[in-house]
This record gives sequence, C-alpha cells and structure tokens, in this order.
Amino acid sequence: MKSGDVLKYCLDYLAQNKVDDSQCTITSEKLYEISSDLNQIALLRSNFAESMAITALKNSKKGDITTNDLTPESLPQTLDKLISITDSSKEDKDYEISPDQGSQAFSKGAQEPDLDKMFTSLKKLINHINDKYPRISIRSSAITFKKVHKKLLNSNGTFLESDHGFYGFYIMFMAKDNHKISSFNYLSNYFEQLPEDIISYGNFQNILSQTTKLLDAQTVTENFVGDIIVTPQCLNPIVHMFANLALEDRAVYTSTSMLVDQLNKQVASKNLTLHSNPVSDDICDGYFFTADGYVAENAVIIDKGILKSYLLSNYGAKKANLQRSKNTGQFYAIEPGSSSLSDMIKNVSKGLFVARISAGMPAANGDFSGVAKNSFYIENGEIKRAVNETMINGNIYEMFRNITEISADRINLGDSIYPWIAIKGVNISGK
Repeated sequence: MKSGDVLKYCLDYLAQNKVDDSQCTITSEKLYEISSDLNQIALLRSNFAESMAITALKNSKKGDITTNDLTPESLPQTLDKLISITDSSKEDKDYEISPDQGSQAFSKGAQEPDLDKMFTSLKKLINHINDKYPRISIRSSAITFKKVHKKLLNSNGTFLESDHGFYGFYIMFMAKDNHKISSFNYLSNYFEQLPEDIISYGNFQNILSQTTKLLDAQTVTENFVGDIIVTPQCLNPIVHMFANLALEDRAVYTSTSMLVDQLNKQVASKNLTLHSNPVSDDICDGYFFTADGYVAENAVIIDKGILKSYLLSNYGAKKANLQRSKNTGQFYAIEPGSSSLSDMIKNVSKGLFVARISAGMPAANGDFSGVAKNSFYIENGEIKRAVNETMINGNIYEMFRNITEISADRINLGDSIYPWIAIKGVNISGK
C-alpha cells in the first residue's frame, strides 16, 4: 500500500473498533553519508528507514505505538495491540487530537544529494586541515544528506505533509605534538545547500587554531567567582538544558519549573531575546508541524528578558491551564547584541572563555556542575592561557539573569543561531 493508503487504513480500522479519535504519522528518511576515518575517506553509504507512529484515544484513554513494519499483513496485529494498550491505560480528560486544519503541504531544501560535491568538499577540508593545521589530528569526519518525508493524518480531517532535504557536516579532532595530546573537540553544521568551502563556516578556523593551543593547557589552581564567555557552539546544550528544565511540558504542568506563573515577567537579563524558529528561512533544519498534529510557527520565547511563551504541546497546555505554544521548541536563535568579542574579553577581570561544557541535567532548582573543556583563562581583559578541564558550577536560572553582554556577531549552525555571551558570577574551581 502507498503511505497515504496506509494512514487511511489505520484510521478506518481503529474507528471500526470503537476508537474515538486517532492520529497516524509516517516518517520516511533517506540518508547518504560520505565519511572519513582519520585522514582517509573510507565510506560511502546510503540508508532508507520508514516508521509509523499511531495514537489512539478511547473513553479518555490514550495509547501510542510505533512500528517500522507497514506491510498489510502486520498492520492488523499492530493496531490490535494499540487498542489493547489504549484500553488498559489511565483515563485523562486532557487527551485530545488536533482539530481539522485541512490539507497542507510543505517543502524545503534540496531534493537529491550532490554526491560528487559531498566527496570533493570533504576531501578539500581534510587536505586544508592537514596543510594549514599540521598539529590537528582528525579522528573522524562526515558529510551527510538527509531527506525526510512526513505524512500526518488524523480522524478530525487534518492531513499534513512535509518534504525536507538538507546537508550535515560533522568532525571530531584533537591536537597532537610529540607526546602532547589535547582533549577531543568536535563541530557540526547543517546546510540547505552544501557550500564550496566548509571551513569558512561556523568559526571553524578559529576553533582549529584554539585547539592547537590546548596542547599547552595549564591547571587552574584556585577557586573563585568569575565571569565566563560562552561560545556559540557551547550555548546550544545550555539553551536546550534551560528549555527542558523551565519551559517544556512536564516542567510546567508539574510546577517543577522555577518559571511557573512567570509569563510576561522578567526572568532573564534584558540583553536576552530568545526565539524558537523551526520554520525560519535562516534555519535549514526544523519542522513544519508538531508531533501532536499542529502546524508549527516561529515564536519569541524571551523578549528582552521577559518570558513571552512556554514550549507546550496541546496536552501540556491543557494540563497547565495555559495556551498551547506556537511550537514545541528547538531550533533556537538568540538576537545579537552590540558588543564585539574582543571588547567582551577586555571587560572580564577574571574568568574563563568556555568552548565546551560537560554536565548532566541540573537539579530542579537549576543548580548544576560541570567540566569546562577546551577553554581558556582570562585575566585583566586578556586571554592568558589554555586551561585543563576545570570545574564550574552555578544555577542555570541565575546564569540567564546574569548575562552582561552579547556579541554583535553570530554563528549560524544550521539548527540554531547563536552569538557569544558573557555571564557573571559563575563559580570556578581549580585543583
């Protein structure tokens, strides 16, 4: 059966078995990858995957199931299992299928990969690094092309379809010189069209240069409270951590978030404006509709420090007695500030330039600790030296309130757009 026929078959089958409402989503993915092992291009592969997620509602009970077997022979068994799961689940009046939004189709990006360009771009990058940065050792690298096709149909009549193609780039590397070895560093970027020269993107050349300086890293020997400057690549996990802790469904409707009842109130520095932009032309990755069947829109999450929106699905919004959000998060962009990076560094009396943080999820109140990696010691407005892995700890809510400066320059990583950000009052622990 064609995918559209599979969706209709599933909804009809569930309706005939007295399911009140249902939703089916088929996701088809094609992946092409050219990768290297060390400095040699070693692999060209392609992969196709298809899966279907089905939701059923019956008597205020909900069941979910996912399968990658869409053959006509297996579907009745899968659907019967879903009905059984639904019948045995707990009642919850807040379960709901999205209303009829008609039929809408979305398309973005390339339709097919340019394999020749993928090969030559990766080879050019490897040769450039070997020539210009001889102390950089590439552990692995890859250029990918992913084509994602989604179809969503629900029992209220909504039919949403998206077709999305984009390139990805990933590299893991370290610096080596005789017996000296730095810690690993890695970079990734996404592109709607593969550029001629990847190394000119993502501040890549500066990061390669900084990595070589890690060979002479020294230990921080004291404990102090200082400022940190966080790079765009390092910001991505921090923003995602903040969103998960403070803005998303469970954190809000269970009231574990410290930002409950803070809509339209100051929750962060006035320097900060944060967007979630899954359908922005500036973001090559993204999504056109949410997992619960609503057409996605871009949204301002924090506007000059004021909380304007949570990141709530329809279920999370009903649980919290709030409005459903325009999207459910990710693909973040922070608006630029007015400072140059050099001036930001000059304004730091004592602190760290942080390129990567290894940390677990913060506690419910926002307290966290982690290890600053690939980082540098700043004193009296100058970067003095690279530092070995150094502990930092603080509170993520306070960090967002303590943003002092944001750079005018930003880096577009394809799935996010971030500047450099200066944060005061972070605990830095030496050995």
